[in-house]
Amino acid sequence: MIYIFISLVVYVIFVVIHVFLHRLLARWKILTFKTTLIFGLGGLLDVYLVLNISRLLEIPQFRANWWNITLPLSAVSFYILLVGIHTIFYTAPAFSYVSPSTQLLSLLEKQGRMTYQTIQRYFSNQQMVVERLHDLKDAHLIEMENSTCRITPGGIRIIKIMGYYKKMLGWHWRG
Repeated sequence: MIYIFISLVVYVIFVVIHVFLHRLLARWKILTFKTTLIFGLGGLLDVYLVLNISRLLEIPQFRANWWNITLPLSAVSFYILLVGIHTIFYTAPAFSYVSPSTQLLSLLEKQGRMTYQTIQRYFSNQQMVVERLHDLKDAHLIEMENSTCRITPGGIRIIKIMGYYKKMLGWHWRG
């Protein structure tokens, strides 16, 4: 289990370094995906630590077949999976647009209550607005009474979580 713990600690350390680098570069108006390459150094460190600890404990290293993977190799694989998940779920929003649902929640949070007609002024496609409003209502993120929409406490929590995450990485709301 020490190997998994080492991989997890190395991952957490390099996540902190990644966020720090991203924020530093964002201050200089340099927005790049290259900060994720820091995880490569973390992978090398992870392999180095796992190999040396397995040598100290005299455990066979990386000799495995497809069905019988040793614990050191599993720990390195665990690190690689963590980095992959991190890259997919936490850095991909930097290269995507803010969804219409997020825009609607943000508008409702800023304005409080808005009529359907007011909301339509912010979006060009009536079909999109209707579908998004119903999606948000079904998720209990907004309440609709007659032609008035209002954000629920759950919707406020979602906006605050997204805002905190974007603030942590130095991103700004678009749209």
